[in-house]
Amino acid sequence: MNSIKLAEKLNMSHFSIYRIICLHRNYFEELGPIKEKKLLPGKNTKGGRPIIFIKHLNQLQINFLISLLKNTPETVKLKFKTIKSML
Repeated sequence: MNSIKLAEKLNMSHFSIYRIICLHRNYFEELGPIKEKKLLPGKNTKGGRPIIFIKHLNQLQINFLISLLKNTPETVKLKFKTIKSML
C-alpha cells in the first residue's frame, strides 16, 4: 500500500505519514526496502511544489507505522483490524 492511500484511510495528511516514515527510516528499512515514487503535477498546473514523494510499504512496515500513530478513531479501527487479522 502506498503512503497516500494509507493517509486517506487514516484521515491524516500525507505529510504526517511521510514525516513519520522519514524520521524512523532505519527501522522501516530493517523490515524491507522502501520503494519511493515521485508524483509529478498535472500538465495544466501553474507550478508551485511540483513533486510529491509516495512511499510504498509492505505489510510489516504498515503495521509498524500504525503502532507509531496516535490513537485517533481511525487509527484504533485499523489497529484492531490488523490485530484481528493475525488471529
